[in-house]
Amino acid sequence: MSRGLWLLLGGLFAALLIPLLLGGTGLWRLVQGFPANLLLAMFGIILVCWNLNALRLRLLLPGLRLSQKDALGIVMATEFAICATPGGAGGPLTLMALLMRRGVSAAQGTATYAVDQLTDLLVFACALLGILVYALSHALSPHLAWLLGVSAGLLVGVFVLLFLLGRFHRQMFRLNGRLLQRLGVSTWRRMQYARKVMRFRNALRQSLSLPRPLLLGVFLLSVAHWGLRYSVLYLTLRGLGSELSWAWTFLVQMLALSTGQASLLPGGAGGAELASAALLAPLVGKSTSAAAILIWRAVTYYFYLIVGAPVFLHLAGRPLLRRLVRYRQS
Repeated sequence: MSRGLWLLLGGLFAALLIPLLLGGTGLWRLVQGFPANLLLAMFGIILVCWNLNALRLRLLLPGLRLSQKDALGIVMATEFAICATPGGAGGPLTLMALLMRRGVSAAQGTATYAVDQLTDLLVFACALLGILVYALSHALSPHLAWLLGVSAGLLVGVFVLLFLLGRFHRQMFRLNGRLLQRLGVSTWRRMQYARKVMRFRNALRQSLSLPRPLLLGVFLLSVAHWGLRYSVLYLTLRGLGSELSWAWTFLVQMLALSTGQASLLPGGAGGAELASAALLAPLVGKSTSAAAILIWRAVTYYFYLIVGAPVFLHLAGRPLLRRLVRYRQS
C-alpha cells in the first residue's frame, strides 16, 4: 500500500513541478487572472462527460438494466482507477469487479471495456481525418505538421496492430500456449487460461453483434464525450488570452496523454505534463503553456482523483484498492 501511495504522490509532485519550472514568475499571475466562471464551466463539462459515459455503459449492457445513477458511480470509480494506477491498468479491473457484483461475467465486463476503447479509437480516427482535411486549407508551421504526422502515424500503427491481432488471433493463441509451455506452466493452468481467452473472445463477438442503432448511439455518445473533454485545453487557452485552434489543442492532448500513459506513472502524471509543455511552448509561449497545463490537468486529472476517490471507496471498498496495489506491484 505504501509503495502505491508513494508512486502516486511522486507522480503528482512531478506533475506540479514541471509547470512551475516552465512558467517562472509569470505563472501565478496568469493563473490568478483566469476567469472563475470559465473554470466552473469546465468542471461542469467533466460532469457532463461522466454522464455521457454512464449512458454508453448502459447501452453496451442492455440486459443489465442499470440506472443512470448506478452507471455514473461505476464510471467515476473506473475513471479514478485509471488515473490512480500505472498506465490506467486499474480501469478494466475495477469495471470488471463492479459489474461482476451485478451479475455480469468477467469475460463480458472485459469485453464491454474493450468495445468502449475500440469506439474511442474510432472517434480519434474520425477526428484526425477531419483535422487532416482542415489542415489542407491552412498553411502549417513545421511544428504543427510534425504534430499531425506523429498523431496520424500513431493511430495508423494502433489500427494495424488491432487488425493483425484480429486476423491472426488463433495463431497468437497457439504461440502464446507454446510460450507458456516452455516457461513451465502446468497443463491445467494453460487450459484454464485458454478457456478465459475463449470466453473473452465470445463475449467480444456478442458485444460487437449488438443492434447497429445501439452501437451507433454508443459511437455518437463517444463523439460528444471526447469533443467536450478535449475542449477543456482549448477553453483554458482562450481564458488565458491565446487563440490556438481547437484542432491543434486536440493533437496536443492526444500526443501528451499517450506519452503519459506510456510513462507507466499513475494517470500519466509527469509524462503528460512534460510532453504537453514541449508541444505547447513553441505555439503559445512558456508562461502561457505552463499556466494552461496546470489548469487543464487540474480539471481533467486532479478533479478525477478528488471526486472519484470517495465514489471508488464507497462502491469498490478497500479490498479492491489493495488488489489494485498488488496488481501494480506484480
